[in-house]
Amino acid sequence: MDVYLAWNRVKKDLKNRNFISPISIPEILQIDIDKWLADLKQKFESRNYQPHPMEIVEIPKGKGLIRPGSLLTIDDNIFYSSLVQECYLNVLTQIQWAQNSVDFAYIPTKENVKSADWYKEQLIGWNGFRNKSIENIKTGYQYIIVTDVTGFYENIDISILISDLKICGIDANVVNQLSKCLNRWSQINNRGIPQGNSASDLLAKLYLDTIDKGMKNAGFTHLRYVDDIRIFCKNKSEAKKALIELIQLLRRRGLNLQSSKTEILSANDALTEIEGIQPVIRMIAEKLKNGIPQFLELSSYEETKESTDDDEASIEIVVETFKTYFIEGTDEKFDKTLFHFLINRLKKEKNSLAIDYCLSIIDKHPEETSNILKYLQSFNELDNKDFGFSLIQSHLIKFLSSDEAVYDFQNYQILNWFLQNATEASEKLISLCRQFAFNNNKPYYLRSIARTLLCNFGNLADIDKIGDLVNTTTSDFEKAELLCCLKRMEKGKRNALLGRVENDGQITKMAVNYIKQLQK
Repeated sequence: MDVYLAWNRVKKDLKNRNFISPISIPEILQIDIDKWLADLKQKFESRNYQPHPMEIVEIPKGKGLIRPGSLLTIDDNIFYSSLVQECYLNVLTQIQWAQNSVDFAYIPTKENVKSADWYKEQLIGWNGFRNKSIENIKTGYQYIIVTDVTGFYENIDISILISDLKICGIDANVVNQLSKCLNRWSQINNRGIPQGNSASDLLAKLYLDTIDKGMKNAGFTHLRYVDDIRIFCKNKSEAKKALIELIQLLRRRGLNLQSSKTEILSANDALTEIEGIQPVIRMIAEKLKNGIPQFLELSSYEETKESTDDDEASIEIVVETFKTYFIEGTDEKFDKTLFHFLINRLKKEKNSLAIDYCLSIIDKHPEETSNILKYLQSFNELDNKDFGFSLIQSHLIKFLSSDEAVYDFQNYQILNWFLQNATEASEKLISLCRQFAFNNNKPYYLRSIARTLLCNFGNLADIDKIGDLVNTTTSDFEKAELLCCLKRMEKGKRNALLGRVENDGQITKMAVNYIKQLQK
């Protein structure tokens, strides 16, 4: 097992893919990373490693819906990545026929087998999916089915997936270890794989390979981006037959289509839907004298090219477009793709037009919290007399205190934003942090971020209370994080505590050494 490669990949996922990034732990591990990884490798290869339970992070989707994100411990994450790495080339051999021709998401290549990046640049895949769809329509297909799978990742049948891995010729020990992990993390018996992990994306591709081959064998033309599926048909009769075939293929794998998102569209209607707000973006981009920007409707890839000239006119066009579609528009017609495009442009220009609007929709569109906070963050260091950065903070605190703040993940996002941006904290924010930090009914990730804020802005009584938790927690990782929250504890008292607990676990010992280095 290449645990070093797995660690590099996990670090990238913690930064770019995972929903929650552990506080201080990556820095603590770097104190003696070679020894820690060597010990992990020995545990993994002994075949006695026992994965921990997986915590579910309820991610808002909008319209009051949520989806289950996955939170694995770092050692489980490395174990999972190490195992899936062993499957990489075998899976690639099985699915390679469809890459960039039928399946356009998370494209694996032989060049990526030893890279910290699991896949090719995803923007390329999304653009390929869109462009190939438009190309197919223009060749004369009259009807297009657009659909997606209901709760794809959480409904993957683990026993079927394990059978797929065996067919690929993967080492039996690797398959058995993967089976043990996935069943340990399953929230419903024998169903679901972790979401928000690059390793899972490879397994998900393999799981749908049978669907892709089944559609091809039946003579249908289709394209897929993860679980978004488009089928191209010559007439309505063929479209109905294709939909029946797809439903039957999915049913054999324990999957179902989302009826509310399944439509048989005419070519013209499909073209309009596939292009979405691209014509609007194209119009804006042309006026920006910047060509058509590369664009992807995923948060990691929404940055657009900067305008190179006529900046004053450019931002005027963006401002007017934002006013028309959002400030003066109705929420029923809220288009997230256009919102992302415009908000990124306003952010780059440090234009404050959207501040009030963004703050007003944080309860209506909790799924946009990350994009909203990134925009607001751009005003942190801006000396603008028209508004104060403190007013933004006050509004966010008011929201956190309201009955609308029902999503623990959204509350975590906002507290994490304060951790990154605040140089001081109001008594109201500190009081909220106390409510979260010591409430065992709240998820660990929310308690952790609240404790870290108390470490920075709370009083000495808060620090002492966090210190008391060190003596009661049995988790090595949690104890390490708690110790890092004691930097303002009186030095003698803190050193005595460090001395008492430094042999309580490997990670705790590394945390003690990390803290001692910071004190030098």
